[in-house]
Amino acid sequence: MKTLETDLNIDLTDKIKTAMNDAGSDKQSDHNYAQAYSYFLSRLPSLDNITMLEIGIANVEPSRSSLHGWSNIFKDGSIYGIDIVPQKMIDSERIKTFVCNQASVLQLSRFREAAGYPKFDIILDDGSHVFSDAIVSLKYLLGCLKQDGIYMVEDVRKNAVDSQQSVVQWQEFLDMHDNLAYEIIDCQPDRPNDDSVVIGIWRK
Repeated sequence: MKTLETDLNIDLTDKIKTAMNDAGSDKQSDHNYAQAYSYFLSRLPSLDNITMLEIGIANVEPSRSSLHGWSNIFKDGSIYGIDIVPQKMIDSERIKTFVCNQASVLQLSRFREAAGYPKFDIILDDGSHVFSDAIVSLKYLLGCLKQDGIYMVEDVRKNAVDSQQSVVQWQEFLDMHDNLAYEIIDCQPDRPNDDSVVIGIWRK
């Protein structure tokens, strides 16, 4: 697990911070994720015409969803979201959402079909935060990720607590897969027991 002591793309980081705060998301205000996002997005060949999927739409209400933030960051992008709660759905020109359980291969398959089988530059898991659910999504959705795309998992606990996914669980799983590379970023190293960790995963 590493921390980011320098910022490779200050402009992008600041853009993400502003967009998430303006959207009412807690991604920056509670977790300080912007620098990790910026770090992992720097792996992409371009940030133009991005196609992105976020698993999990909003903590409180759709109007305060990070999907609005991503839509403002990627002005020419296509933003998709899935969630198990029908009341959280958003439908706008560039944001399309679908009721889908991330732990169900059948529902993920139906989502893909309904969405028109897009290939994603970015997939971000902010869903249930349960490791077994997240693994189902990862295994299935890696096939929907572009070859040079990035898959990010957030809200990973530094220490195992209850049912929430932990750094150790992800390390053990990812180390068994030679075709995947990953980095683990601790976004708030002054908080040793929280869940402000983002994992970036990509194909070797």
